[in-house]
Amino acid sequence: MAAKTPVKAIFTGSDVTSLGEYTSSDTVAVANLGTGIPSSSNYLRGDGAWTAISDNDTTYTAGAGVTLTATEFTVDLNTDLGVTSTAAELNILDGVTSTAAELNILDGVTSTTAELNILDGVTATAAELNYTDGVTSAIQTQLGTKLNTGGTLATATINTLTSTTTTATTANITTVDLGNWTVTESSGVLYFATGGTNKMKLDSSGDLTVVGNITAYGTV
Repeated sequence: MAAKTPVKAIFTGSDVTSLGEYTSSDTVAVANLGTGIPSSSNYLRGDGAWTAISDNDTTYTAGAGVTLTATEFTVDLNTDLGVTSTAAELNILDGVTSTAAELNILDGVTSTTAELNILDGVTATAAELNYTDGVTSAIQTQLGTKLNTGGTLATATINTLTSTTTTATTANITTVDLGNWTVTESSGVLYFATGGTNKMKLDSSGDLTVVGNITAYGTV
């Protein structure tokens, strides 16, 4: 069956005066497509009527953390999501390249800024810092109570004095506190005192002076 060529009616006024074939340049006026008034807000229904577009059946629902005003959705981080950070505080994260694992290293840190800044300028290695492992009091205080080699000891409590080498040791001690008794050297004289009172002295000539009696050949 041969293809049919559509025809068009040619009007003169309101009268059809002849019929002709449609060409590629022929168009159909929009108003002739259906009843009603065509416009950008209307659509042509299946029954041939131009009808206004309506969205009366559209329902908008704002989910959690979202605010709906008319047809506009907005999100407020502080009000809707409970974020208490300010914009300036959030902007601190701008440029951060740390991973979650790296940030988690700080988990549990209770140090203040001042305490962390104590590390500023530290050049000690881990091994050097570990030298302080086991220290229970101020190191300088402990060092300050130590006697330098060849130094003079002003005051010390010595329970037992023992030579740890085969070479005889010499202790330059002005006063020996034995508890109830003290032995003090002054200007070449040895004084033996108890309760803070001298009871006996031995001078450089070998003379022995006592405040009490001397018992010879007695039993101690």
